[in-house]
Amino acid sequence: MTTITTKAIVGKDGKLQLNDALALPTTGEVDVAITIATEEEPYDGEALVAFLKEVAEKGTFKNGPDPSEWQTEIREDRPIS
Repeated sequence: MTTITTKAIVGKDGKLQLNDALALPTTGEVDVAITIATEEEPYDGEALVAFLKEVAEKGTFKNGPDPSEWQTEIREDRPIS
């Protein structure tokens, strides 16, 4: 199976017109699967801020490890002294 990602134009008749000339591995009739990529919905900044405030109020991450110590351990940093 060969995967090709390209842009296409959908005509008024519903036919696809590829923008790129493709070097296909075969000639003749082939099976094709098409995924239509749609634009993502923009995120709701106010809802995100409200969610983060709710997490902060619950103290969800207060009892976790110290981020600086964790990073030093993961990166295997040498002490600066």
